[in-house]
Amino acid sequence: MAGDKTFTGTVAASSKLVVGNSTITDGAALEVSSTTATFLPPRMTTVQRDAIASVPEGSMIYNLTDKKAQVAVVTVASDLDQSTWGASTGGGLISSGESLGQTFIATSSATVTQIGFYGTYGTWATGTISCKVYDSVGGNLLATSPDTSTIKENNTHLFTFSGLSLTAGQSYYVDFEIIYSGGYLYSYGGTNYDGGDAYINGVVDPALDLPFKIFHPAYSLDWENLH
Repeated sequence: MAGDKTFTGTVAASSKLVVGNSTITDGAALEVSSTTATFLPPRMTTVQRDAIASVPEGSMIYNLTDKKAQVAVVTVASDLDQSTWGASTGGGLISSGESLGQTFIATSSATVTQIGFYGTYGTWATGTISCKVYDSVGGNLLATSPDTSTIKENNTHLFTFSGLSLTAGQSYYVDFEIIYSGGYLYSYGGTNYDGGDAYINGVVDPALDLPFKIFHPAYSLDWENLH
């Protein structure tokens, strides 16, 4: 098929495709054969790239904003269930304004959507819990959830996050600050998590682990520079 041709819709090659030659190199599915012209991938800005609704893994572009060739890396992983859930037992009492925390190791690289915490309280305790994430105990603040959760005896607390990304193999510290009145509060233990320790108002208690979960989307997309 000689000359210039314009197609509308999808053009499918059932086997292999070569451009610029009548034969294709063994083992190639797609070949562009030329010594006078280049292969030109899609060129777009970061804003245009991020507006693409569906990106298959391995997709390639040239980013006009960063002046970089980039490839799409897609991660599909289950939620990060970091410790036994809903199985806490009471430890020592804590005071209002103190915090419970837990160090943990991210098992995959992902953007966090929620952090969950299962609390055990005295019958008449009332108050709120807030949540922050740090890069270490006493370290840099990475994110603060806009949510507060109400204390209601034994119950689950969920805190949403945006823009909080974890890196596989890295250690982090999640902190739950508790403001309450009436009743009493435990320092929660009884779970079994090997990736970190519980902290009671900033002091480590290696015998305890908090019942907590880290949630993230099943689909995570990153663009990696090829040079």
